[in-house]
Amino acid sequence: MPCVGHYKTTASLPVSHQGGRWAVVLWLLVIAGCLLGTPAVGSAQSDPRKQEGAQAARGSDQTRDDLTIQRGIQYREVGGVKLKADIYLPTGPGPFPGVLMVHGGGWAAGARWQMFRHARTLAKEGFTVVSISYRLAPRFKFPAQVDDCRAGVKWMRENSAKYKIDATRIAAYGYSAGGHLACLLGVRPADGAEVSAVVAGGAPCDFRMIPENSRVLAYLFGGSRAEKPELYREGSPLAHASADAPPVMFYHGTSDALVPIDSPKAMHRALLDAGVRSEWVQLDRKGHVATFYDLDTAKSAAKFLKQVMPQEPAASKPEDSPNDSPLR
Repeated sequence: MPCVGHYKTTASLPVSHQGGRWAVVLWLLVIAGCLLGTPAVGSAQSDPRKQEGAQAARGSDQTRDDLTIQRGIQYREVGGVKLKADIYLPTGPGPFPGVLMVHGGGWAAGARWQMFRHARTLAKEGFTVVSISYRLAPRFKFPAQVDDCRAGVKWMRENSAKYKIDATRIAAYGYSAGGHLACLLGVRPADGAEVSAVVAGGAPCDFRMIPENSRVLAYLFGGSRAEKPELYREGSPLAHASADAPPVMFYHGTSDALVPIDSPKAMHRALLDAGVRSEWVQLDRKGHVATFYDLDTAKSAAKFLKQVMPQEPAASKPEDSPNDSPLR
């Protein structure tokens, strides 16, 4: 499997007895990240380099199911690392609302192809989807991961005409660690990287409750919470929930043993208290991986995004426009 090296890195972290539960959770998150779409052993997808080569061999453009997929498009280069994206284009002239899609894997594993089914579902619903790779821990520490996501949103705006994207309507969508990063895009925007909505599945939203001396997340933050308190706070979406946040849809399985359901639920409630539109979709008796594979949530997400990012009439008159915003 492509993530064995990351298993060893995570397992070797010194963890206090108090933080032992978190060590198990993070270990399982990385494993789950590998399972979310893991290909057969020995296939081209089991090695990212072989995956890129196989995609190049069959052409970067594929037309299927009334959409076009462009694979391996570079959106950023940082420190000699070339970051690529797969782009899912609906048929038609556009422009279409855009979705930046972010994979999971405990911030240390995973790949953009894992989001294929989610991306295809949204593209068929009329969204241009950009599914990105980003720099992974432990080699790259936070905030490298969210910085790459912000760069992805900026790239979408800069290339909006080429990829038929409505630059005024871009959302972030992620699962697990990707859901966490999507939430951060919503509550910690950067100039040019603002998003109009967020869809977050199985997303951890608060690291401030991790025992302060536990090193379970040192591979991501570069130290324990006692050593890096500001980074742990900066990386906790719940710490930044405010009235300025865009609309968010959370979805979570009630049997998720990896990401405690109370974490995203607390952020959902905080957003509601702040007057932000937040929707909660709960999947009964489903765990972390089963929830990811439930594509009804992707269809619900498409419906949500259409509601909160409505297309403005091309030639509406002031007197014809409603006074009330549908966003919140």
